[in-house]
Amino acid sequence: MEFDVHGHILVRPNEVQALAFAQPDGLINNILISGTPHAFPTYEQYARFLGHLADGLGIHPGNLLFRGSTKIGFSISPNRKSRKLWRRFGPESDLDL
Repeated sequence: MEFDVHGHILVRPNEVQALAFAQPDGLINNILISGTPHAFPTYEQYARFLGHLADGLGIHPGNLLFRGSTKIGFSISPNRKSRKLWRRFGPESDLDL
């Protein structure tokens, strides 16, 4: 996998789709868990938000996981009727946690 200078994973929808069928564990461990969520411009901002949220909830930051477009920059909504499938993360997006 490739990452940009801020730790955002660089992955295309066709790579996610292929891994979902070929290596589901690889998809989870190498793409959906690692790196800085695309919702945060830098790793420092992500870490600061995560720390604040974890402190407020009284849990370890490792127990929090961002997913979906928040994490990889585009939606992986399994609902094929949804217009969200492959939609890029943007100002109207929510944070999936």
